[in-house]
Amino acid sequence: LALCARGGPRRPVAMAAYGKPRAVLAACWLAAIAMGGDASAGDKSGLFLQKSAVQELPVGADAPGDAQRRPEEGWRYPPEARQFVAAFAPYVGYTGRLKVMGSMKVDGAGLSGTAAQTIGWSLWGVDPRCWKVPSGVPNACGIHIHVGESCYADAGGHYWNTTLIEHDPWAAVTYRSLGLWTVGQTQVVTGLTNYEVLGHTMIVHDSTGARIACGIITPATLKVPAMAPYFSYTGNLRVTGDADVHGFGVTDTAGQYLSWSLSGVDPKCKHGADSSTPNSCGVHIHQGMSCTEDALGHYWNKTTFSVDPWATVSYKAGKSRTSDKYVAASQDTVVTGFENTLVNGHTLIVHDYSGGRISCG
Repeated sequence: LALCARGGPRRPVAMAAYGKPRAVLAACWLAAIAMGGDASAGDKSGLFLQKSAVQELPVGADAPGDAQRRPEEGWRYPPEARQFVAAFAPYVGYTGRLKVMGSMKVDGAGLSGTAAQTIGWSLWGVDPRCWKVPSGVPNACGIHIHVGESCYADAGGHYWNTTLIEHDPWAAVTYRSLGLWTVGQTQVVTGLTNYEVLGHTMIVHDSTGARIACGIITPATLKVPAMAPYFSYTGNLRVTGDADVHGFGVTDTAGQYLSWSLSGVDPKCKHGADSSTPNSCGVHIHQGMSCTEDALGHYWNKTTFSVDPWATVSYKAGKSRTSDKYVAASQDTVVTGFENTLVNGHTLIVHDYSGGRISCG
């Protein structure tokens, strides 16, 4: 309990799939349950795990080569080919009692016939009967990448390069449970690069082989590396800077944790947005996918949410200490109903105090 208290049960969860401290993790989970708690409480969307996997990796990156260190910054980044499953939702049509929570990493390696994914998982709510995988039951206790690209629809069959790999490489991939919990890692030679599995579904099965949970393979973080004047803007403001977009959740919990560091924003936004003016001082992801044309409207899942989640997202400007420009550095969490794979490539628009579009990234 002393070890758990130092970082809480959440910190070991972020560690588990990457290194050795699995016994500590197990103890924290079991202690939390014994005391009547829920070790997954407070992070059902996977946002904490997404951010900690990027920002706190040195805790669990015990294996050589498991992460890249930038000496000037003193902390580790995931390998460049790493992707994530941020969270899980019940499989479409599943009505059972199991509710899988947790996250996964998906590392890519190889090319053509040697291309493979190393999947690592730390999950809660799996089938407790999977402490021993039943023999002769197809997909029993499986964790597999499937053909489908949405957790709102049937996921289709297992996903691999059938031209290069004759037999289904996912058939033997299983998890073993400790109560409702499982942690593990395995490599699967699929003949697919990590780019090719991006956006596909990760399916968890129970001991009967039934599909009980679904997640989406996404990039952990998207980057807006630079800003340009909005294509029709003729004013004097010139916004520079960048933004990071962390993805979290799945289906109706999916969204973006947006953080920005901008210079040259509207000085009139020094007291924040005008609540009576739509888009005043806004920072929003839009439908458009080019900064050379109209970015169209705000981008979110209108089937899932009727109210625009971007309407209240705005920046507050402050005077720079080193120049005459006004700057804005802040963050916001926006539940859009879209995973990061769906917002990738879309425009990020910065607005002035009047709500006009002044910059695009």
